[in-house]
Amino acid sequence: MPERIERSYHRIHYPIAARPRLWSGRSAFEVLDCCEGGLRYRLGGEDRPAVGETMSGLLRFHRGVELEIEGEVVRVQSGSVALRLTAGRIPFSIILAEQKELVRRYPLVD
Repeated sequence: MPERIERSYHRIHYPIAARPRLWSGRSAFEVLDCCEGGLRYRLGGEDRPAVGETMSGLLRFHRGVELEIEGEVVRVQSGSVALRLTAGRIPFSIILAEQKELVRRYPLVD
């Protein structure tokens, strides 16, 4: 049985209404999930990037926070692109604030 590999960062999965946007050139993409070291975005009608390709852009969270990012495409599948950040990280303070905001806006109902 293969060993399960643990992620080294806490990943936030966004509901549709709360998804941040990644702006690259003239294109805007919905961010499906993110962590300190990377993100996954929904591929639109644009050309599919190749694995290993570098991408840069502006990541905009709904709370008004914006970050310049740069990363390498590590996976393209099922209509989404996984990007590993290569120039800096998303600060943990932003990840934590995003998580708190999602819990506040979308509380679990028993």
